[in-house]
Amino acid sequence: MADQKEQAPEVDLASLEQAVQAAADKAEREQSGESSGESNEEPNFEHSTRAVAAKSKSVARRASQIMGSLWGEVIGALFSKDRLARRMALLFFLGLSGIIAALGLAYHRYVILTDLHKLELAGAQETSKNLGDFIQKQSEHAKKKFATLALGKFTVDLKVVEGMTLSRGVLNVAELEITIECDNKETRYYIEDHLTRARDQITGVLTSVDRDELLTREGKHKLKKRLLDHLNAWLPNGKVEELFISNQLLN
Repeated sequence: MADQKEQAPEVDLASLEQAVQAAADKAEREQSGESSGESNEEPNFEHSTRAVAAKSKSVARRASQIMGSLWGEVIGALFSKDRLARRMALLFFLGLSGIIAALGLAYHRYVILTDLHKLELAGAQETSKNLGDFIQKQSEHAKKKFATLALGKFTVDLKVVEGMTLSRGVLNVAELEITIECDNKETRYYIEDHLTRARDQITGVLTSVDRDELLTREGKHKLKKRLLDHLNAWLPNGKVEELFISNQLLN
């Protein structure tokens, strides 16, 4: 029984040492590969980009070849002896022509609609501008209407100039109507409430005017300025912006 006992297997130390050394070398290579991969990340990315670009060109070239081959087959089928093939090729070209015609019609309609939209937009802008101008004019007109006041008719004796000789029956008198335009309606209301005093300011200026001064353009311009200055000096607030002399009559 003792002699028949199984003997323990012998351990090959050289093989074990070689296995351990191989495992250590493999681990070192893997670690070295990771390190070099991190350091070469940018070159690898550039390489990948170039590879993708080259692949895209290849795909495009292949697609172009396929399309060329397809067109060649369709055109060949159009002149083929096979009746069914000719019919299918003809139907293909008719369908393609219809698609092209539909696309052309759609583009033409798009261009027309775009032009119409531009015209409508331009018309709307022009209408808006005209409406704005109209509103502004109406606003200015309303402002002038509420800021305009007629001071009435004035009959004054004119200044006697030395050496002036009047014909028989001619009086040294002037009749005229004066209208003023104020800066706002509050100024107009003030003058309207104190109309008598305002007319006194006008009369005080007119009595110092001679006959020749009313007959010349320069004289009328100076008279208008004196009247405006006199009225504005009398006003506590506001301003008379314009003065109009009408229905002037010299006797």
